[in-house]
Amino acid sequence: YDHQVHGKYTIEDVIADAVQTGSFRAILATLRLFNRIKNWPRLYWLANQKGDWRKVGALYDTSKLYFRVSKMPKKYCNPNSGAWKQLSQLKNRNNFPEIQKKWHVYIPFNEKDILSAK
Repeated sequence: YDHQVHGKYTIEDVIADAVQTGSFRAILATLRLFNRIKNWPRLYWLANQKGDWRKVGALYDTSKLYFRVSKMPKKYCNPNSGAWKQLSQLKNRNNFPEIQKKWHVYIPFNEKDILSAK
């Protein structure tokens, strides 16, 4: 995977790009980055532009269970319901059912994967 960036590249860009790639490892690595987000409106705009806001929200809620994260403003916590989406090409393992039901996103990793990334 080759990714070249010229110019300003923020944490918000990293999270939006990682979710868009659909790579299991890239998505798992971004779980710790939610503590460093300073500009929630920018992340919301980037993810909405790519159609991935629900995936980012589900990833945020999952990372909140295991890591210290900066608080998401309430106006961004409302997921729009719609068709179910997948974070990666891996099959649904029925992990984190409350988060999956809230955001309508299948989460491909389990607790063991997250703890190994710590």
